[in-house]
Amino acid sequence: MKTKEEGKKAMRKTLAPLSLVQLVEAFELTSKQNGPEIPVVREVLMDELEDRNVQAFEAWMDSVTDSPRSFFLAA
Repeated sequence: MKTKEEGKKAMRKTLAPLSLVQLVEAFELTSKQNGPEIPVVREVLMDELEDRNVQAFEAWMDSVTDSPRSFFLAA
């Protein structure tokens, strides 16, 4: 049985090759999901988004927007 930290580490490895579009879409999908694992999945996705673009992440956190799309995928 994996510990919570081992599970997070495994998720981070899975997320590393994903594009920003894929990460944003994955995050958006979690808002339609329900389950005890969803907060952990969202946490790991948010960590990955922050690692990729700190400024966009901070702007998103300062907003009232649920989706990171307009901050990470702006034209």
